[in-house]
Amino acid sequence: MKNLLNLFVKNFPWLIIGWIGFNIYNDYIRFTEDLASIKDAIPAIELKISKNKKRIEKTKEFKSDLEESKKRIEEVASQIESVQRQLPNKISDPEIMDIINNEANTLNIKNVYITPTDEIEKGFTISKGYNFKGQGTYLQFLILFDRLGENERLFNISTMLIEGAKDKQKGRFKLVNVDAQLETFKYNALYKESRGIDEIESKYGTSSLSAPSAPAPRPRRSNRGRKDEE
Repeated sequence: MKNLLNLFVKNFPWLIIGWIGFNIYNDYIRFTEDLASIKDAIPAIELKISKNKKRIEKTKEFKSDLEESKKRIEEVASQIESVQRQLPNKISDPEIMDIINNEANTLNIKNVYITPTDEIEKGFTISKGYNFKGQGTYLQFLILFDRLGENERLFNISTMLIEGAKDKQKGRFKLVNVDAQLETFKYNALYKESRGIDEIESKYGTSSLSAPSAPAPRPRRSNRGRKDEE
């Protein structure tokens, strides 16, 4: 027993050196494994960085295009509102009916009847309809509608029905009966042209780009587990 103790004491420094060497070897193995794991992850990280760079460039281009589109939308909307403000803010039935009736009388159109109808909201304008009936020649009505088109008030013909006159005709020009729906317009003060910019930004808004994350390192094996394996 004494000899065994002496042998242990004699070799104790070598045991310490062996234990230290074993731990150094384990640390070296872990270091080489971690280094290999990092090297393996480098291509994936570089690929993610490249993809994110492309995303950033595309995002910058998209933002630039979006800003230009917003400017064009604003310009168009401003032009529409400018045209809108050129329309009158009210429609007077007597005034409109006088314009139509005077032109018809000047052209000697007979049996003229003008009846106001309802107003209809049409976005930035409100239209007011007038049912027009009269009897004359094709040429007379052609000139009538041409003159109304040149009037400072904006007129439009929404519908028109032409029928041959049933009365006995003496002249060489054929008489026709016209039943037309005319309309004029006024400014809709409650309407504002939508830019749609908020909807565009909401639908196509750029999200923040997240930085590429490195792959998770391999789990490190403990010294105890390595010793148990051995």
